[in-house]
Amino acid sequence: MAIKRRAFRDYAELQTRYADFVTPSQMPNILAPDGLNNSIGFAGVHFHRAAKDGVAYMGIYLNYTWDIEHALGLMMHKDRIVEFGGADTAILEWMRSPTRNGNEDRRTTRWTGVAEAVQLCKPP
Repeated sequence: MAIKRRAFRDYAELQTRYADFVTPSQMPNILAPDGLNNSIGFAGVHFHRAAKDGVAYMGIYLNYTWDIEHALGLMMHKDRIVEFGGADTAILEWMRSPTRNGNEDRRTTRWTGVAEAVQLCKPP
């Protein structure tokens, strides 16, 4: 649920960014995170060599219906979303740096694990 909450949090900004490229039916207004159920889907996982406290960082890709050429991405460590953005967020290992911007956890969200990402998602 936390992944959907995070995507929902950024959804209005994404609507503005894509306003000239999509129709309102492709990216309708939604009132709650569950409104994304038919719009985003699990696309893949990237496991990094980089680790902290003996646990590797992990990137998760999410497809979305309003732009078939791109994806959303998030960088995870243990049970935290360390970064959320475009697909590159899931694969760029420099984003996992504990000293990046002086605070690794500046955009941290709790989540329940890979199982949530997989359940989230049937392909859109």
